[in-house]
Amino acid sequence: MATNTTSRTLALAAVGLMVAATTAACSGSSTGSSSTGSSSTGSSSTGSSSTGSSSTGSSSSTAATAAKTGVIAGIDYGPLVGLIGTWKSAPNGGVDVAPGQAGSKVGKGKPAVSPYYETITYTPAGGAVNASEQHLAALYYRQQVFAKSDNKQFHDQTGYLIYDKKDQKVYDTFCIPRGVCVVAEGAPGTTMTLKTQSKGVAETQYMLKTDRTEAFSVTFTLSGNTLKYEQTTDLQVYGKPFSHTDSSGTLEKTGG
Repeated sequence: MATNTTSRTLALAAVGLMVAATTAACSGSSTGSSSTGSSSTGSSSTGSSSTGSSSTGSSSSTAATAAKTGVIAGIDYGPLVGLIGTWKSAPNGGVDVAPGQAGSKVGKGKPAVSPYYETITYTPAGGAVNASEQHLAALYYRQQVFAKSDNKQFHDQTGYLIYDKKDQKVYDTFCIPRGVCVVAEGAPGTTMTLKTQSKGVAETQYMLKTDRTEAFSVTFTLSGNTLKYEQTTDLQVYGKPFSHTDSSGTLEKTGG
């Protein structure tokens, strides 16, 4: 995945699970406080009834508003709002095609095919302003990828998906623990392709010399509670070019 990387798309979609869970947690705290009060008066129904009904209505209203507007706590996440939550591979999982290591079954530099499954979690990270003019909204994400062959994790990626409403751009900025960081960008949409531009890759001197990332691109497709991505990392490794690909298969939202 991007020198063994993976990332994720975007469309304005329901964020109800995430917002409902957050609001429910807050209202649960409030309800517990009411219950304590009503418990001391011996009237359990008095404290919980109106509080529960009020918070349920508030949750639904907040979720509906976020789904329509993309706004959470005053921050406009635009189409990224549909990604908030946890996504896991459907049973078929995905397929990684990377350059084989020395001593591997396929041999050094030959295509090594690895079926995998993964978990990706997107969390609202708030807003930022660049140079007084560019207003951004970001989702923090963590992606963990496991080989189906032995259930061992072979890829760990952390980054931010960032929305620029004014210029209608989305940026995928991420790092992997191989001494490589990437910035890819493109226009938002139900199907969205993000690509590295000039100076879009930062990597160690070792990687520059031996396993250089020339370019990265990822295409996301988001439809309700399903997400897919296809990505290609163009490498210069073992003295020759190699297109490292990852195809996610279907990811399903399991929590908000």
